[in-house]
This record gives sequence, structure tokens and C-alpha cells, in this order.
Amino acid sequence: MPAQNIPNKLCLHLSRKQDKTEERFDICVCYREGGADSALAERLRDKLEGCNVRFGEFDKRRLRVFLKGGAAPPSANVQVASALFGSTVILLLVSRDTFADVDKLREDSQAKDWLVQLLWKYQMTLELFNAGQHKVVPLLIGRKHEKNGRNEFELFDKSDQHEKFWHLRKIASDLKENSVVKNALDGLRCSETFAKGLDDEMLTQRPGILLIIRGRSVKQSVMAFSSTDTFMPWKLKGVRDNAITKLCRELTLLLESAYEKRDTSSLENTMSGARRVLEAGC
Repeated sequence: MPAQNIPNKLCLHLSRKQDKTEERFDICVCYREGGADSALAERLRDKLEGCNVRFGEFDKRRLRVFLKGGAAPPSANVQVASALFGSTVILLLVSRDTFADVDKLREDSQAKDWLVQLLWKYQMTLELFNAGQHKVVPLLIGRKHEKNGRNEFELFDKSDQHEKFWHLRKIASDLKENSVVKNALDGLRCSETFAKGLDDEMLTQRPGILLIIRGRSVKQSVMAFSSTDTFMPWKLKGVRDNAITKLCRELTLLLESAYEKRDTSSLENTMSGARRVLEAGC
């Protein structure tokens, strides 16, 4: 479908006034607010912000983590979308409760519904991942219980297919929730450069990628994240404090690897450009 034939409500090519300053984050934590996942998300944020990440040969700094938007303006949704664009890693918290009531979702569910608020971030995250711009980590969270006076997360069976986390059987195959699509598209428009990058060639020549603009359903989005062929999930298990410490260490290593590759690529591009200038002058 050529861009000029796409209805305005779906078109990503509509220009909007851009904020010239974009705050950068190392990690954007996506979680379902208003429930059991919130307390863990805040605990993770606090722990992560106490960690140092190395970049360059000698430099290091504290991690910058986005959890949720603050007071407007801009709106909370714009703050979240900007954080998704501006983060290196998007961390998705998925507990048994996250999608437990997904069967109650309807095409016209209210935009302020906590599940709707989570799902538009999932839809937007898939677009960013498909564009190769972000590291995306689904984190499966075992049930918490007390053992020998300590809080522990349940362990995972190696043969577990994780249906108890994603609840795919509860999701209608063709469900497209209006507010999820609208908010995700509005979020993608927060970057004019990215929106314009979804040009006619991408829309018409990449049939294997389920773009939101082609009508990707809620089930297709959740299935994408649940697929171990695309996203190998990390698991939060064992003694709580130890598990969180280990997670922070692994995320820090992931970030440092990403920054090292980025710096190497930047250096190679600079050297390649310099060689072309020299060759042109010879």
C-alpha cells in the first residue's frame, strides 16, 4: 500500500512539531502499572540507578533508567514514547499477572486501561526492534514466596513453554484495540526521522514483517514477544535480592557490549569517510 493511499489515522508521514532536545536513557522499563508488577519495577529502577556502566576506554557513569512519565507538559504518553526512542535497552516485565485478564480486552476498551497502556508500548517496541534500533529483553518473573525467612522467586522448568505468562489462548486472534493502535502510532510520530523512514519501500517490499500499519493484532504482538526464536526471555528466579543483583549485572554487561559495538562502528565509519576524502584528493 503506497503511503499516499494510507488513511491519515494510520499514516506515519504526518509531520508534527518536534522537540529539539531528546533525553537519553540506558534502559526503559515497560511494565503494567496499577498492579503487582509496579513494586518490582520501582525496586529494579532504584537498584539499576545505583549501577555504573562503562563507555569508551576509561569513562563510566551511573545508569539512566526511565520508569514512567512525570508531570505534563509534554503528556505522559509523549514522555514514554520519547523514552522508548531514547533508550538502548527496552526491558519488558512479564509476570503471571501481567496478561491474566487479557480476555477482558475489547476493541473499544478505554485508553486509560492499564493493559491498553502497556500494549501500545509493546506495539511501538516491536516497530523499533524491527528497525534494528534497540535491544529488547522480555523478563519473565516467577511468583514470589517466602522460604526460610527470605523472599524468593519461583524456579522455572526447562520444558516450560511460558504460556502461563503470555496467556495467548485467552486472546482473540483478530482483536485490534483502537486505543492501542492510536497511541502506538502517535508514539512513533514523536520521531519525525523514524516516521519518515517507514517509506513506501518498507511498506510494500517487506511482507515478512508485521507492521502496525498493516493491521497487526494484539495477539500477533504478544506472540512475537513470546517467541523464543526472536526473543530469548531472561528469567528472574531464586532469592529475590540475589536475583535482582544478577539481573542488574547482566543488563550492565549488555549495555557495555552495545556501547562498545556502537563506538567501534562509529570509528570505522569515521575512518572510512577519511579514506574517501583522501582518495578524492589524490
